[in-house]
Amino acid sequence: MPKTGIILTICAVAVICITAAAQKKTTNYQSMNEMETLDLKWQDMVAIACLEAKGDVDRLAQAIRNGLDSGLTVNQIKEALSQLYAYTGFPRSLNGLGVLQRISEARKAEGIKDDEGQCRTIAEGL
Repeated sequence: MPKTGIILTICAVAVICITAAAQKKTTNYQSMNEMETLDLKWQDMVAIACLEAKGDVDRLAQAIRNGLDSGLTVNQIKEALSQLYAYTGFPRSLNGLGVLQRISEARKAEGIKDDEGQCRTIAEGL
């Protein structure tokens, strides 16, 4: 993997982990030995971010399915893929969003109802 690809992957993982930690909003600071691991859905989000950064759309599709199955909302995945464009480039971000759209449509056709989640905007105060 080229040096820039490794850097992009590390950046993407860092962004997702920081976002997950901020959303958890814990105030109980624990020692390093007692820290919890990320929930399965956030582990899936890390996989989605890494695969989007790598440009591996085939494995990204499965990671998105896993994320939706583990409780991520469509809008959470959409927001992560949208925000990653700054680190991975606009084409990869658009490819990731396209994969998410295809997966969502296929799951709807199969009768699977995924949680859309909240769609927050700057006007709503993110």
